[in-house]
Amino acid sequence: MPGVFRPIKQVTQLCADLLRKIYSGHVGDYIAWLLFGAATLAALLAKPCWLR
Repeated sequence: MPGVFRPIKQVTQLCADLLRKIYSGHVGDYIAWLLFGAATLAALLAKPCWLR
């Protein structure tokens, strides 16, 4: 069973490493990620409305 989760762990580790490189810990990063998250959430919630 451990072999099944190895690819998932590798992908998760790769994503975590990428986020660590992008994120510097400055206040501006908090604001940028907040705006990115809000825009992504709004786009996902608005998508069903576009399909009508």
